[in-house]
Parts: sequence; structure tokens; C-alpha cells
Amino acid sequence: MKSKKKLWKKILGTLLAASLAAGLMPGMTLMVRADDSWEYPTSAPANPYDGGTGSETSPYEISTAQQLANFSYMVNNSRENDSYTGKYFKLTADIDLKRKQWEMISDPDTNVDSNHSCHFNGIFDGNGHTISGLYIKNDNYSGEYHAGLFKYIGKDAIIRNLTVDGEVTGIEHVAGIACDMEGKIENCVNKANVNAVRSDNSNSRHCIAGGIAGKVFEGTVNKCYNIGKITVNRSVTRTPDQLNGAAGIAAYVWNGKVTNCYNIGEIENTGETDYVHTSGVVIRLEDREGECSYCHNYIIDLKAVNYGTNGPTINNCFYLADASGEAEEGQTPLSAADFSDMSKFTAKGWSTSIWKMKEDTPKYPVFQPSYIALKATKPTITMTKLDGVNSSDAPQIGDTLLVKPDPEDATPVTYQWYRGNEAISEASDASYTVVKEDVDSKLHVVISQAKDSGGSGIPADDINVKSDDTKAVEKKDGPKAPENIEETGFKADYQNEIYEINDNYEVSSTKTDTITSVTKLTDILDSDEHKIYIRKKAEDDVKASAWIEYTLASRSDAPTGLTTVDASDASTADGKIKGTNEKMEYKLKNSDGSWTTASSSETKVKAGRYLVRFKAADNTPASKAVELNVAIEGSEGIGIILTEDQKPTKKTGLVFDHSEQALVNAAKAALPSGYTMKYALGNDKVSAPTSGWTTSIPKGLESKTYYVWFKAVGEAESEAECIEVTIGKSEEEQEYEKLMPVLKIVKKDTIAIETTDGYEYSIDGGDTWTSSGSFTNLSPGTDYTICMRKQDTTDIIGSIFVTTAKDDKTSTTIEMKDVVKTGDGYIRTETRIEGDAAVAGVANLDADFVLDLLSKDEKGKEELEKIRNGAALLVYMQVSNADESASEEDKKKIDDAAKNLNNAAVHQLINISLYKKIGNEDAEEISDFNSKTIGVTLEIPDELKKTESNEAEASALTEIESQSENMQVLAETEREFYIAGVNGDKAEIIDSTTSDDGNTISFEAEKFCMTYALLYSDSEVEPTPGEETQKTQSANERILVVKNKSDISRLFSKYGETGYKYKFKIENKAQKAIMTVSKKGRIKVKKPGTATIALLRKVKGGYWAKVEEQTLTAEKPDLPKKITNLKVGDTVYATSFIKNTMVSSPTSYISSKSKIASIDSSTGKITIHKSGTAKITIIYGSGKGAAKYNVKIKIG
Repeated sequence: MKSKKKLWKKILGTLLAASLAAGLMPGMTLMVRADDSWEYPTSAPANPYDGGTGSETSPYEISTAQQLANFSYMVNNSRENDSYTGKYFKLTADIDLKRKQWEMISDPDTNVDSNHSCHFNGIFDGNGHTISGLYIKNDNYSGEYHAGLFKYIGKDAIIRNLTVDGEVTGIEHVAGIACDMEGKIENCVNKANVNAVRSDNSNSRHCIAGGIAGKVFEGTVNKCYNIGKITVNRSVTRTPDQLNGAAGIAAYVWNGKVTNCYNIGEIENTGETDYVHTSGVVIRLEDREGECSYCHNYIIDLKAVNYGTNGPTINNCFYLADASGEAEEGQTPLSAADFSDMSKFTAKGWSTSIWKMKEDTPKYPVFQPSYIALKATKPTITMTKLDGVNSSDAPQIGDTLLVKPDPEDATPVTYQWYRGNEAISEASDASYTVVKEDVDSKLHVVISQAKDSGGSGIPADDINVKSDDTKAVEKKDGPKAPENIEETGFKADYQNEIYEINDNYEVSSTKTDTITSVTKLTDILDSDEHKIYIRKKAEDDVKASAWIEYTLASRSDAPTGLTTVDASDASTADGKIKGTNEKMEYKLKNSDGSWTTASSSETKVKAGRYLVRFKAADNTPASKAVELNVAIEGSEGIGIILTEDQKPTKKTGLVFDHSEQALVNAAKAALPSGYTMKYALGNDKVSAPTSGWTTSIPKGLESKTYYVWFKAVGEAESEAECIEVTIGKSEEEQEYEKLMPVLKIVKKDTIAIETTDGYEYSIDGGDTWTSSGSFTNLSPGTDYTICMRKQDTTDIIGSIFVTTAKDDKTSTTIEMKDVVKTGDGYIRTETRIEGDAAVAGVANLDADFVLDLLSKDEKGKEELEKIRNGAALLVYMQVSNADESASEEDKKKIDDAAKNLNNAAVHQLINISLYKKIGNEDAEEISDFNSKTIGVTLEIPDELKKTESNEAEASALTEIESQSENMQVLAETEREFYIAGVNGDKAEIIDSTTSDDGNTISFEAEKFCMTYALLYSDSEVEPTPGEETQKTQSANERILVVKNKSDISRLFSKYGETGYKYKFKIENKAQKAIMTVSKKGRIKVKKPGTATIALLRKVKGGYWAKVEEQTLTAEKPDLPKKITNLKVGDTVYATSFIKNTMVSSPTSYISSKSKIASIDSSTGKITIHKSGTAKITIIYGSGKGAAKYNVKIKIG
């Protein structure tokens, strides 16, 4: 020390001489480091610190060695539970303790009652500064055995952002920062040499050294590293019960955790080797929840953790070795080359927000810089399935959710995961593993960053950013299929064609997710494969297992050689089946009765069609049955029985191609002489048609499902049978479905539009046209016409009529997805009325545009001429094409369409509040409808376009009378007209009149103050005016999307009638897997399919009577998990991701990272801005009941 002081005096003298020689200019200062001399106080200093009040915003400030010694004195003379709990301290400068024997903090002075431990419980922030010259030598067995900057920190203490340097030596628990601890040590560095030296014979005492901590009773050591030399020297060999050794971070971890730490300092044992241990991070982990995770040791062949007792947690740790190897007990050896590969660590879940690869050599993971500001960007949750596969599906129990801040290296940040609105206890990491309690709940996470009191770049205010909710959590996937049939307890009873099985297993006839329950084996045994599928049932937290396939014993061939003898009449059992024996049984084919044992040689029966088969045995089912006719003498016979080869078969893979296609294949085998196969198209597969039978194989044109019935006809007839055949939609049809835009009334003054490429839009056909975006600054509750035309043209080809909402509480989507089909096809427009806005949408297409759509492949015009009887063509056109001023060419197009309307429902939606009723109360045929009854026009003043009577009524009446010339009706005979309007949420007929001369009509002015008009007619039953509007609305509401939740009680007309109690129920158990319904009509959709909802009413006697049923259909978008073929500058639509055809259309869209890929929330138009990854959320519905689906897009 003396020689160093002399050297310092020489340097100082030289500097002074130089400055005097040079002559310091005014204002110049020569800086000389102050002497950090200090003494441990003997009494409480009057002003122990540099300033501050000890609060979080005004911590006690320590800038000198003396103030640090004052701090030690104040703590050591405090009392338990009063050791500065909740008080804040902060270093404001580096401090040099000059290698003077240090009095440890939390080491009670002799004048303090020994019953008080004075453990430090405050927050000590090193603020990035270093305490150097730390010197402690407690090795003489005469006093203190521990050595460290702090002797003990309590459970509420936090030591952070501190570096220590120097040399400490002790006997038992020795460490650079804390000998013993319960609280937290984070973002700290030890550069000091730490020595544990023991030479006594005590059997019960430790000798341990740790770079950061000696013994961790509880609490955590996080984001710390050691570069000091850690040494242990136990000169007397002891027993395994003792703990002796040295570790880079913490020697002994009891109930605590060591996470995200590393060691690059030398670890050495210089004494006995028996029962003395060395390790890079931790010597010993106890089974009392001790944990070491995401740590590494870059000292050759020294494990991160030496050993643990009774299975503590060691996760994803690494240590340097000559060669890489397999993980053992949570830690993996890596070669120096592999240590320089960051992917080796991130593959084990190491966070790049905490770690990065050291830039110079040798390369190993080091910490990211501290204090990087968190941006207020909504975080995105990524999910790793339990089997390690990334997925965008709903999270399941055992899956891991991971969130990353923006930027990913933002620090320090905290995490809190939520189950709904409830914070999940101890879920405070960037990752979260889904547990049983999360099932049916949605999860989200909040990333927080506290303001930086040290001014290191974090914004002045706290930042909290919340992620979107995940999908509702599901149970985890089930186990593998049962290993064998014996495990399931399955036993077939072939006598009764039933089975037994263990309670926790279930049987299905298919191996899909949706079970097709099997109660009897009959249908399975009658099938070609006679297979069943068995799996373990779902449990509280686990889905059902995979299926095991089991093949039942097959039916043997039917009896042969049997003959029949006719009965004398229909009631006498004197007909015979000859060739039978007692091993056979018989029954009438279509009877529900049981089988009867046959007699030997011959069996007497009445006339009829019989089935005869061999009876079942214990291990084999009854045989296949042979059909036999026992006729009545002199009759033409009961009928013939077709073999399978004599029956036609269905055609598969049919797709709409503008031409008629045969629906079935002719039979392979010929019919008996004198018989002919006849066909007919039916309405379903239950009831055979009563007319229309022909020898021609039926053909289909449009894409739909057909029911083809067939029978053999001759001297007798075979039983009529049905084949169900489907013609699928072509790509062209699916493209047509996307043609018309989707409008969303976002606010009362805004309409957002989902555009179609190649088209542009305008309000009321004005001068301003747009191909994207929104219409803003509109008037609330006002009618508007959105016009559509092809770009670079002037002709309007279609229009949509809407009414804006009255207030911002109503958000309405109007979908005009026109489905265009040719031949027996139609053009259809859907309308929707939602909320309080009474919003109506009408799409009108002119005849030229219709023909243009149908002519895309040059066949459209030809096919339009092939419209058959029984078909419906719903043609929407501008009113101008239907008035007296229309050209002869336009009229002819209308005539051609109208002439083909036969035996069909006709809808005509026009932009006025008038309804022309076609036909009369006798429901005369639609064939009487002709081109002279197409439509009417009417000019309505703007001031009348409201939903209630107003002061303008009087002047409006006058205005209407003056415009009577515009109220011309294209009719030569007297006609009846209706006005349709919206009353609440229903469309109703509100007035009617009859034209007196076939040319003009008039109504009261206020009756025009409505927003919706409907034309309706039916060839078989004259409808109640306005009824079809409600039917159309209800039909749309019956199409739901998986994960939708909504109230469907409004679909039931009988619900809510006074004086009764009601409840809703799904009676079919299999359908409950598709959707569930509450007693009050709240529906929850689980998966695609169809379910019937029953409305039950409580009647006298306490019984529930079924009064109404409604069938709902659920569909689900088929979406890819990931889209990777995108590049910067691309523009795509989210709807293009949907692979399957759906009735429902998305309501809105969200992008998780708009700087990478922004999306129009209403149209789904995605614009790619830069490389990266984003999540696109496609939403069906609104509010809490909306269904959300995610697609991950990656831009190269």
C-alpha cells in the first residue's frame, strides 16, 4: 500500500507541475479523484446519505464509501421487521472501499439485541455502478464465519443493477453480494475473488462459496453473472451430510430459483476432494422447490449444477465440454463451437429479449443491454402445442403460450397472464403453460415496464400493453388408441346384435372427431366392412383418445336353394317357403317384428315379401338374408328383387361446368326379361316421387344435391330406392360469389366498403368514384345508393341501397354476395336487417351485366336459353330498364327472363317503397305473369325519406301529386299494390291500394317514410304480404359459424307468449357435440354440422310440451395455419385465405402488426409494408359472441 501511495504522489506532483508550467486559463479546472476514505460509524450519523427520502421516487442516495458505511451501520442497528422495509436506496457513483475490512450489511452490531436479526428488507439499486475494493477476511474462528457485502437479505429485499469487485474470505457461507438470502438479486455482477476456507472438524457446518450468493433459502437470483475466481478449501475430509464447495452464482439453493445467469469465472477446489463439489452455477439444489433454469457455465467440463436431491427442477441449462452431448438432468454439454450458436439455446426456450450472442471471441450467450424502452405495441401471443408443434388453433391444456415485447430486447419488463379478467397467480413470465383451470376461458397477457427513475431512456410514465384474447382453451389431446380390444372390455353379443364395453370407452361407426354412436350392431354387420371404432372417452382435462379399429365377425352368405309356393289368398297362411331348416329364421321384409325360427323342410306363411337367414351363434352373427316373394295365386306378383349389380350407382366428383351431367351410372347387370329401369328426381331421400318416372338417366345442371330414385318396372315393380348425388361448385361460381362488395356501417356517418378488384364505387352515382376505402361524413339515418361500375367505364352495372345508422351504437354489415348460376341457376341477393337501425340493402343488376357474367366462357348466353320448367331466375335490374322509356332491346331481355318464370317463387327488390302483388287469392299460376307487370318508378323527395311522420308531410303530399306523371305502371289491367316498411325489427306490409285505371296510384305521404321494400309471390300458396322478408332474415340467422355465441330465441315465433314458461333444448345427443343451447336460448357453436333446437312449453301437470323446432347449421372456415408466399408491396384479401365455400362472410378483420401488414378492418384488404411476421384475425359476428380465426402470414 505504501509504494502505491508514493506512486500516486509522484503522478499528482507531475500533473501539478505541468499545469503550472502551461498556465491554466481562467475557467479551466484540474480534476483530481477524491480520497474515498471511510470509517465504520460508532453512532448514527446526522446526515448518513447524500439526499433523498427513501421513497421510490426519491430514494436515499449514496455516492461515497463513507455513506455506504453509514448505510451498513444504520441497517445493522435496526430492528427486525424494521430493517428499512419498503425503503429505496440508490448508488449515484462508483465507490472504492480501498480494501479496508468491511463491516457486512445486515450483521447486527454488538449493542443490538441478539434476538433481532436486522435482515435488510429494502430495495438497493446499484444503478449500474461498481463497489470496488471490497475486502473481508473472516477466517480466524474468533468471530464472524460468513463473508460478503450483505450478510443476509430478507424476503422483501431487492438488490439490483450492482457490480462488486475485491476479495472476500470466510469460513461457512461466503459470497460477493449476499451470504444468505430470501429476497431477490437481479442484474448483478461479481468480479471479486471469493474464498471459503475451513480447517476445523465441525460435522454440522458448511464451507461454501458463491459468486453472487452463498445460500438461497428462498427468493430468486436472476440475470446475474460471475467473472471472479471462486475457491473452496476444506482441509479436513468430512461426510456426505456436509455441504462443501464453490459455484459461480449460488452455492446452495434451498427453496429459491436461479434463472438466466452465467459464469465465466474460474472455479477451484484447493483442498480435500472428498465430498467437496464445484460447479459453474449452483453446487446443490434441494427438493424443496429449488430451481435452476436458463443458465450456462463457460468453464470447461464443469457442470452448471453439480447435483440435486430428490428431483429439483433443472431446466435448459448448458455447460462447456470438449464435445456436445445429450441433455442429462436438465443440462446439456456443448462444445465451444456449439456454444457460439445461439440457436442451440433458443431451441431450448432461451429468450432473445434477455440473451444475445457475445460479439467477440470466445462466443457465448450474454445479456441484452438493460433499460431498453418498451413500445406501446399490442403484443402477439404465439403458441407451441404440447407436442412441440406451433399452431394457430385454440390453446389446449399443456400448450405453451409465448409473448414477446416490442422491441424484443425491451428491458426491464414484467408479464402478467390473465384468465378472462382474472390475473393468474404466479403467471408472470413471458411464457405460460395452459392448465386445466383455463378450459373454456380466453387468455391474454399484459406486458408492463415501470418508468425509469434513473433516466436511462424508459419513458417517464409506466407502460402497460395488453394482447388480444386467445381462443377459448380446450382440453388437451387424448391419449393414443387402446393397445388392444381386451383393454376396452368390448364384447359382441351376436344373438341380439348388441355389445358390452367398459364405462370409460365409447363405440362409433366412424373414426371422425364427431362420434357416430352405435347402440346396435345391426347396421355395422350389414355394411361391407363391418368395422367399428373404439376410443377412450374424454375426461375433465383430456379429450377422447384416438380410435382403435375392430372388425366384427362377418355375416355368412344367405341361404340358397329356397323356393316358394303361392298362397291361396292374402289372409291364409298356406303359402310356403321350401328348403328351410331349424337353423334358419324368417320375417316379413318391412316389418318391425322379431325373427321367427323356420321349420324343417318347409315353412308355411301368408303372402308377402320375406327375408330368410341363418341364425346367429355365440361368435358369429346371423347370415345375410335372402329375399323371397310368396305371391297370391293368379296375381302378377308382389315384385322383383334387384341384385346390387342390377342397381344404378352414383357418379362422384361432379362439378358445375355449364352443361347437363348424368347423375348416376347405369347398372352393370341386365334386368330380367320384360323389365325396364325407370328414374325420377325427388325432393328428398325419404319419399319416392309419385310422378315423373322416365327411362332416361336424370341429369343435373346447377351445383346442388339431387335425389335420384329408381325402380325396375315390368310384370311387377321392384321397391323404389334413392341415390343422393351432389354437383359441386366450380371455381368460376366461387369467384362469382365474391363479386359484389360487403358494406359495413361503422358509425352513423361512415360506411366502409369491401371492394372487388377491377371495380369502383360511388355515392348516388356522383362524380367521385373510389376503388377502396370508406364513405364518410354521411347523414345519420339517411338512405344512400352505393353504385358500382367497372373501372375505366361510365356505365353503372349495379347498385346497393342502404340506410345509415341513427347512432354509433349500431354497427351493421350488409352482405351482397351475389351467387350467379346459369341454366337452371339463379342470381340471388341476401339482405339483412340488424339492430335498431332498420338498415336495408338491395342489389340491382342490369340485364346486360347479368348476361356479361354468364358469358365469361362464351357459353353463358347459350345456357341462358336452356332454363327449364321448375327453375327460378331472380333477376335484379335498374328500374330504368323497366319503365316506359326503356329501349326495345332492354324490354326484350326482360321479356325473355319473365317468360321462363314458371311454377317458381319470384322476388323483385326495387329502390322504392312499392309492392306489386302478382296473382290473386286463388294463387293462379305464375305463367300468367308477363313482361308488362315488371315494375314501377316513383320519385320520393329527400325530406320524406325518414321513418316517421313530420312537418314536411303537407308540402310533400303536394309534391307527390305534382309528380304523378312519374308514377306510371306498366300494366294494361287493374293491379293491386303494396307498401312494405320496417316496423321494429320486422318487415311488414303497411298499406295497399288498387290502381283505378291501370296507370297511376297514390298513397298517403307518411307511408313512403320507410326504408325497405319487398316483392313476393308463390305459385302454390299465396303468402301473407311481408312474410317472406322475415323468412329470409331468419334463414340467414340460422347459419352460424363455429365459436359463435348468440341468442336464437328470436327465431321462435311462439317464444315469449304470455302465461307460459319456456326452455330450449337439443334432444339429439350427437347434435350436442355440434352446438349447445341454454334454457334461455343462448347458443354456443362448437363444430360444423346441423342441429335441431326444440322450444318446450310447460303445460298443466308440470309437463314440458314441444311447441316449435328450428334447425340451425354451423359452418367453419377452412384456413391455413400459415401463409408464406407474400412479399413487400403485395395486396391481398383475407377472404382469399378461406379454402372452403361458406354462406357466412367475415364481419371484420384485425392485423397484429400493422407496420408489417396493415388491413382494412371492414374489407379484409391486406397491404404488405415490410418483411416480418403478423397475425391476421378474421372475425365472424360482433361483440362477445364473435368467432375469431387467426392466420399467420410471413413476408420474406
